[in-house]
Amino acid sequence: MEHVAHGTRGPHGTTAFASRTLTKIEQNYSTTEKECLAIVWAISQFRPYLYGRPFDVLTDHHALCWLQSLKDPSGRLGRWILRLQEYNITIKYKSGKKHADADALSRCPLSDATSPGLLLSSIGNLYSISPFTLFDERSLRHEQLKDPDLSVFVAYLEGRCPTPIDKKIVKRAHNFVMSQGVLYKKNFCPDGERLLLVVPRTLRTRLLRAFHDDATAGHLGFYKTYERIRQRYFWPRMYSAVLSYELR
Repeated sequence: MEHVAHGTRGPHGTTAFASRTLTKIEQNYSTTEKECLAIVWAISQFRPYLYGRPFDVLTDHHALCWLQSLKDPSGRLGRWILRLQEYNITIKYKSGKKHADADALSRCPLSDATSPGLLLSSIGNLYSISPFTLFDERSLRHEQLKDPDLSVFVAYLEGRCPTPIDKKIVKRAHNFVMSQGVLYKKNFCPDGERLLLVVPRTLRTRLLRAFHDDATAGHLGFYKTYERIRQRYFWPRMYSAVLSYELR
């Protein structure tokens, strides 16, 4: 899925990639049915981005351009057309010769995984963005102290909070802890307590860029990007921030 700023002709930006293989039953569908299934499935995957917004679908199967104008459609195609009618969709033809951006993902040959260890190492690198790779300890503490929403907890936990202390601060402070001069939030999960790095306001965009736009991030889409971030980091209204960044 790609996005482009409204009214511009600049380069498109990739929001996310998605794909799947056909089931044994689906492999027996006609070519048009397979192509239509791909559209219906992809739109359902990206529904949070597409519903209520006008968007284009580019296909190298010309017959799909007439899909919405079919009279009395029946069977699978009829059901799929009904599902598409809830979207503001325009299906456009794009020659297969110009479809290399999408075809490269499905037609590029892969080498044999002769070294499982190497493969696992590569996958591990994709998901192992360290907090201190993105920010060093000193800059983290500095930015946390500059953030008024966080500095009060740092001061309280380090015993520097002026009296009288706000009871709300005291109550919420029990959910946080200091480690090596950096503020973390306690997160209780089935595996035990996990510390989440509290990201100050000034560093959030950099983190979102690393988890979404970086070449090693994988353009995983909103839900997977959000899950990856929330497993290691915390800040108020993170869900809305990640969603807004995806839809920018």
